[in-house]
This record gives sequence, C-alpha cells and structure tokens, in this order.
Amino acid sequence: MPMPNIRLTDTVKIKRNDSGRVLLDILPLDVTGAVIVFVMRNVADSGNVFRIEGEIVDAPSGQVKVILGEDVLVLGATYQAEWEITFTVPPGVITIPQDSYHTVEVVPDLGEESA
Repeated sequence: MPMPNIRLTDTVKIKRNDSGRVLLDILPLDVTGAVIVFVMRNVADSGNVFRIEGEIVDAPSGQVKVILGEDVLVLGATYQAEWEITFTVPPGVITIPQDSYHTVEVVPDLGEESA
C-alpha cells in the first residue's frame, strides 16, 4: 500500500521505521536541467548527514520530491534539512531555504521507547 505524500513545510514529523515516505516541495525557481539533492543533518550528531537524490516533478514551477527510505528513518532523531540545486548552464549551486533549514523529526512508533 503506497504511503501518502507529505508536503514539506518548516517542520515535518514522520514515524520511525516507515519506508518510502515522499516529501514534496515547491522551490522558488525554475529547476529545468538541474540536479536536486536533499540534505539532512542530525541535530544531535552533526557527523550524521544524509544526501538523497531528489526528483524533479515539474521543472518550470520548481516542484520537486524526495523519497526517504528505511536507512534514513531507522533512527529516532531531529534533522535539519535543505535542498541543494546544481545547475550546469549557467553553472552554479543554490541552497534552499537560504536563511534557515527545514526540520524533519523522526518520532518513535507506539510501543517504542522515546529516543
């Protein structure tokens, strides 16, 4: 059974050990021809960073998505997150949001102890 998509807002909560969770976002620029990467860093352990390839849903409108797998959702933790958009023409990288981070909180299932 497919999991419902989650619209990426400032803070998103996802249950631990879920898999295939899709985060959707609309970036404030045309991403035609860009490479999209979703970067998540564990707030409690800055060395724990995930770089997940994103997918363009509708390039001119900036619509993108990323699928979070079990490897990301196995730890109950809070992550800071951002999008890295790499363009080849003209070459350059833009990070969104530019003045803050999204927050992705992975919370325990019922029956699990709090992290």
